[in-house]
Amino acid sequence: MKFLKWSDDNFRSTQGSYLAYDKLEHFLLGFLGLCVTLFFFDFLSSIIVWLSLGIAWEIKDGLLTYDGKNVQGFSWGDLIADCLGFVLAIILYTIINRIYLHF
Repeated sequence: MKFLKWSDDNFRSTQGSYLAYDKLEHFLLGFLGLCVTLFFFDFLSSIIVWLSLGIAWEIKDGLLTYDGKNVQGFSWGDLIADCLGFVLAIILYTIINRIYLHF
């Protein structure tokens, strides 16, 4: 499995699929994904599902070719961006829960 070197894993990478910036894409996907999943599953299950998906995606990037011959590599930066999105979703979830529990 190929791992990207920390020095090569640029946080301003413009290799996103839908947005210009890859790390922003990971952050938003982690945030929105966890927010949506919290409506359907309990708190811990939601985190486990999205963290597992993020890790599985990076393992896929480390093992499979994207153009038939080149492997992108496992990116710790992508995983950190995912987790930062989770943190924001958890903060919002906690704030909303406290507001609704007090009324």
